[in-house]
Amino acid sequence: MLLRQTLLYLPAQLLGPMALFVAGVVWTHLMAPEPYGALMLVMAMQEFVFAFGLAWLSLTVLRYRDTLERSESAERFRRAEAALLYASIIVQTIAVWIVLRLIGRATPELVGAASLFIVTRSLLSHFADRVRAGGDIAGYTPSQIAGPVLGFAAALLATHMYGPTPAIALAGYAIIQSALLPMIWIRSGAIFIPGAPTEALLKPLREYGAPLLLISVATWVCINGIRLVVDVIDGAVALGLISVGWGLGQRLASTVAMLVTAAAFPLAVKAFNAGDRSGAMDQIARNGALLVALLAPALVGLVLVNESVVNLLIGEEFQSATIAILPLAALSGVLRCVRMHYADQAFLLHERTGFMLAGTVAEAVLTIAFAIAGSFIGGVYGAVAGATIAHGLVMIATFVLAVRMLDLRILWGDFARIGVATTAMAAAVLAMPLDHSAARLIATVAVGAAVYGAALLALFPEMGWKLRSAIRA
Repeated sequence: MLLRQTLLYLPAQLLGPMALFVAGVVWTHLMAPEPYGALMLVMAMQEFVFAFGLAWLSLTVLRYRDTLERSESAERFRRAEAALLYASIIVQTIAVWIVLRLIGRATPELVGAASLFIVTRSLLSHFADRVRAGGDIAGYTPSQIAGPVLGFAAALLATHMYGPTPAIALAGYAIIQSALLPMIWIRSGAIFIPGAPTEALLKPLREYGAPLLLISVATWVCINGIRLVVDVIDGAVALGLISVGWGLGQRLASTVAMLVTAAAFPLAVKAFNAGDRSGAMDQIARNGALLVALLAPALVGLVLVNESVVNLLIGEEFQSATIAILPLAALSGVLRCVRMHYADQAFLLHERTGFMLAGTVAEAVLTIAFAIAGSFIGGVYGAVAGATIAHGLVMIATFVLAVRMLDLRILWGDFARIGVATTAMAAAVLAMPLDHSAARLIATVAVGAAVYGAALLALFPEMGWKLRSAIRA
């Protein structure tokens, strides 16, 4: 079931993040470090504004939609949801202006473009979660890929016509997202007519969504607080230089993780809601093993071919900084993804959001503190190392608590076999002579992937049968 769901969600989980990854590379060839840093900061702001203005509602709907629509009329629930969505638009727009003003970039054109980009992308993210909660893969896929793919194309066209500025690029994305939004809004089952929020919705928002609001904001600080530290301590050019390696490393980890998590967590929720708590925890353990099976070779492979990848893809002005930063940034992303999409899901399933909040706030505080200390010791590279250490410490603490408090299961035997397969892949990659040619890099990656896949199938023979059954289904 998990493999089949993962395959069905694969296009949405792969194409959208891949387009964002490609965009992060392409903009290094079209923009200087300072405007590039500003563009990446606004794109990171989208995650913060979404976390602050809307994620609490999205996560509550994802967890409780079925319950809410059974406890009262679907029409009443949807009207209340619409009212909260309209309120979130106002909150997000004000938040964009405040943040841009605080960092000294509140020009009218950037505020306008950033507001439209952020609001439309946040709403699309909400409706993507809504259709995912209903198992509508056909609706989920366009909501995830149209903005990053078609929006990037429109942004490229706009910057070619009017100049490669952050405001122009954001306007290109925003136009496509605005055109797509009404269709996804309707497809998700939501409505446009607002109504008064009901107690049936307000109660889970208070008890479940409110802590997740704080968690989402703290999560943004954990991932992007380093950008603010570098911007303040080292300046706008340093922000642009660090944004490439940090952004690509985090994007790689989150993209690989989402190949599993979009399909995986709803299966655990379904078992939990049906009263099968043991089965739900088994599902989380299987999800975690599959997650590590994807992240481990991605991280090790990236470290081994890092220099060749950067020299081939990244603009010359950004290369040396990216070569130094990318491996640590990817490790940071992997540590956070394993915590968020494995250990944290046990707390989320049992509605122990208080523990998640405490852990995430602690991680945010440590990330900023260690990044500042690292920045003074070793500049931007020290800041990256400090943030990565903070993420590793919190991941370990979270797993210890989840195992002791919630009986989180860790499939050590599966992890050992994954380690063997990853070692075999690394040996194959190291045996390949690498230069800075695209053909050699592609061949090396293909050999590494083939060796890892063969080793994994040999070590997990049951996986081959499940994969064939999922494809046939």
